[in-house]
Amino acid sequence: MAGPFARLARRWSQPAAFCLCSGNSGSHYIVELLRANGCPRCHHEMDPDLFDLAMPAYHHLVGRGELVQALRKTRRGVWFEANNRLFAMAPAIRVAFPRSRFIFLHRDGREQVSSSMRLPGVDAYFRDHPWDLKGLTGTRGQDAFATACHFWRVMNARIADDLAGLEHLSLSLGDLAAGRLEALEAFLGRPLAVRRLPPANTGEARGQAAFPSYEEWPATRQAQFWDICGDEMLRLGYRDRRAEPCDSAPAPRRTPAAPRPAAPE
Repeated sequence: MAGPFARLARRWSQPAAFCLCSGNSGSHYIVELLRANGCPRCHHEMDPDLFDLAMPAYHHLVGRGELVQALRKTRRGVWFEANNRLFAMAPAIRVAFPRSRFIFLHRDGREQVSSSMRLPGVDAYFRDHPWDLKGLTGTRGQDAFATACHFWRVMNARIADDLAGLEHLSLSLGDLAAGRLEALEAFLGRPLAVRRLPPANTGEARGQAAFPSYEEWPATRQAQFWDICGDEMLRLGYRDRRAEPCDSAPAPRRTPAAPRPAAPE
C-alpha cells in the first residue's frame, strides 16, 4: 500500500484522543474546529454520553471493569471525543483503549465561573442538578457563585490528578480560541489549516443573562474565588492578578508518559 491510501490507513489507525474538561470549557468549540479541518470521527458528548456514570466514577462507586465495559461498548472506533462527563474516567479509558491519548482542555476559572453564572436560571440549575453536588462541591445551601467555583476546582483537579504520569496535552481555551494551535497540531500529528471559528455555544450565541467579568467583581467575590480555586488556578498556570483583566493564558504543555506497567485487561 502506498501513496494516499497508505496515509489514509495510518490516519484511521491512529489511537483515539479523549479531550477531558469541565463544563463551559470549549469542548463544543474544539470538536467543531477539528471537523472544519476534515478530521474524522470527532464527537462532542457522543450518545450515550455516560452522564449517569460520571459521579459514580468520581466517587469510586462503580468498578473499573464496569466502566471499561461501558467505554468499549460505546466508544469503539472513536478518533476524538470531547466530553466533560468523562472527567473522572481517564484511568478506565486507558484500560479500555491502551493506546489512547488525552487532551486536558481547561479554561481560566475566572472566565468559566462568569460563564456559568450567565446560565438562565442559574440558581435552579445548580439546586436541581442531578449530580451529587454535596459530594462534588462540599456543602449544600451555598450560593450559585460558590457552587460554580467548586465545580471548576474539583473537576479540573480530578483531571489533573488522573493524567499525572500519562502523556497528555494541557491546552487552554484561550490559546485554542486565539488560533494558537501549534501544540495541538503536533499532538494530533496533522496540520489544522482552519485556525479559528466564530463563537458558538457561548453566552453571546445563546443569549444568556448578564454577569460581570472578573475585573468587575467586588473584592469580596474575587477573594472568595481565590479561596476556592486558587490552588488549581496556579497549578494550571493562571496568575493571581487581582483586579486585572484575565486576558492571557498559560502556554500549552505536552506531558510525556512516565514509565508505567502495562494496563490490565
